[in-house]
Amino acid sequence: MAATCIEVSSREDFDASNHQIRICVATVTRDRPKMLEALLMSYANLIRPHGVYLDFLVVENNHEKTLEHVVERFRHEVETLQCDYILERRIGIASARNGALEHAIARGYHFLAFADDDERVSASWLVELLREQRSKGLDLVGSPVRIEAFDPPSSTWQLLLLRGMKKNNESAERRCIKLRERGRSGSIKIATGSWLARLSFLRASGLRFDADLALGGGEDWKFWQEAKNLGAKTGWTPYAIVHEDVPASRMSLYYCYRRSRDHARQTSFVRRGRLKDQARLVSSFAMRLCKIVVSVAFVPIRRERALIAIAANIGSAVGLVEGAMGILSAHYRRIDGC
Repeated sequence: MAATCIEVSSREDFDASNHQIRICVATVTRDRPKMLEALLMSYANLIRPHGVYLDFLVVENNHEKTLEHVVERFRHEVETLQCDYILERRIGIASARNGALEHAIARGYHFLAFADDDERVSASWLVELLREQRSKGLDLVGSPVRIEAFDPPSSTWQLLLLRGMKKNNESAERRCIKLRERGRSGSIKIATGSWLARLSFLRASGLRFDADLALGGGEDWKFWQEAKNLGAKTGWTPYAIVHEDVPASRMSLYYCYRRSRDHARQTSFVRRGRLKDQARLVSSFAMRLCKIVVSVAFVPIRRERALIAIAANIGSAVGLVEGAMGILSAHYRRIDGC
């Protein structure tokens, strides 16, 4: 099935027909062929605004190509649309994202979009990102990523944790919606799980993802902050929905602990050595300890969300200390999913 091309006329009368807009929709992937295939099949169902020239890009972050069969099946599905497939041998998610960015800039695209290889996009995802970008003149725009189970929970414990993750995710989305309603969508951090960037800004600024973060992650939030520092106008729309497929390996308190620890490691590592930031780290560590105590008290009331909060805040406290000691995060050394 080829990506559908339609005239779009809805809330903001989005119409790209006056001039050809070229968009590259990119995905960075490593060792997740089944999940990647699910994402690519959702790309095949994308609604494409009239006048938009659309290509796809798969960047495999590996030592050799292993996904030819997956990419070929997708090429057959999208028929006339192009899907490039390149290899980035420098292991690290930031290096792979930079490979996609350089590819899009070198080929003259106007926009680069990202979704992750453990996600699926809604049919209107690209239309809504573009609508928000056009209506507000944004350089960078993001949207919600909602949690879904990739593997059915195999135990009551996994079901409990998945429910807690979903509640936390829904709460975060509601906070973003409130910020947008107050005209503060520029304060919402934009992650590459759902991401659209105007390439003219990146050409002019020279901004790239920080490859020094290696396997640590957090490169997208750092990119967003650096873009803001360079004067980028950023925003967020609640209408471009993406679903994150959560495998069984993530339905555990240890994963909640590890994810928070690795993120805090990265933040603390970057800030170490600066006196004012050291004071902030001490304050952050004390805050995590308070949150652990409060979460323990709430276990009988909030159950799954309280347990997740305990694991996450313990991980974050440990990560703050390890990062300050010079331990760099390696969150993506281990691949969760399939």
